Amino acid sequence: MGEAAAVRRLHFEAEIIITASLKAAVENPTFDTSKPIPPAEKNARMRNLRANLTGVNIEGAMEPANALIEE
Repeated sequence: MGEAAAVRRLHFEAEIIITASLKAAVENPTFDTSKPIPPAEKNARMRNLRANLTGVNIEGAMEPANALIEE
C-alpha cells in the first residue's frame, strides 16, 4: 500500500512539473529552460578546456562563445 501511494505521489509531482513547463512554453514561445551558469563556473570550464587542449591557442578572438562553454 505504501508503494502505491509513493507511485501516485511521484506521478502527481511529474504531472505538475510537465504542466507548468508546457504552460510556460505556450505563454512565452521564447521560453528557455536553461539557466545561465555563474562566472566562476565558466572560468573553471575555460581552465579545463585550456588544460585539455595544450598546444592550441585559446585566447582573445580564439576563445569559444559563451553558448559553447555553457553546454
